[in-house]
Amino acid sequence: MDCPKCGVHNRNDAERCRMCGNPMRQNQRRPSGPTKTCPFCHTLNDKDAPFCTECKRPLGTRTAKVLEADMVKEQEKRTYERTWADAPASALRTARCSVGGILMLMVAMFIVADIAFTIAESYRETQMAGFDRVAEQYPALKSFMANIVVCQSIRLVFALLAFFGAVAAIRRINYGVGIIGGVFGIVGLLMSISALVYAVWFLVAFLVFAMAVIALILVAISRREFKLA
Repeated sequence: MDCPKCGVHNRNDAERCRMCGNPMRQNQRRPSGPTKTCPFCHTLNDKDAPFCTECKRPLGTRTAKVLEADMVKEQEKRTYERTWADAPASALRTARCSVGGILMLMVAMFIVADIAFTIAESYRETQMAGFDRVAEQYPALKSFMANIVVCQSIRLVFALLAFFGAVAAIRRINYGVGIIGGVFGIVGLLMSISALVYAVWFLVAFLVFAMAVIALILVAISRREFKLA
């Protein structure tokens, strides 16, 4: 409450003003009969008073439920109703979501590099002198390059999904897109043909796969940092 003499704000239960020492309750009417305490400012009021004499809030039987509902709404507002401009100063913002997004972005870049490497190596194999002779013995090899291109085109779509998921995680735009990007990043890595042929490439792909799993976990546990879509 405010001091009637100097106007300085004091606690509701203060007997004297913290600034000028003036009695705070000398003119306050005290309830003469049964009382009830305001759940908002804890001021004593008459039992049948509809509103608090101090904060003017309702004192009905639903006051506790209204107070609880207000607290829930306030918590939801602090948690979800945030704009991108408020995110850097938000208490909910942590580094794990950004780290997960960066790792997911690296996974998407590796998938694109793996696609280019696979197509290049497959094309080199088809240009070897003995390939035509082997293709005559095994007719299925005649569509080898076409099948490789189709398979890698699907992986390119997965890489794009991983890229969009990384952007969504870094900017905390959409939780669902971030999770989808992490999942398709892992699937895109599992479809690597080069990792099955070259031991060194398999080792690199395994390390990137571990990064993809970590990225997905970091994004999954950062649900409260995302804005509602």
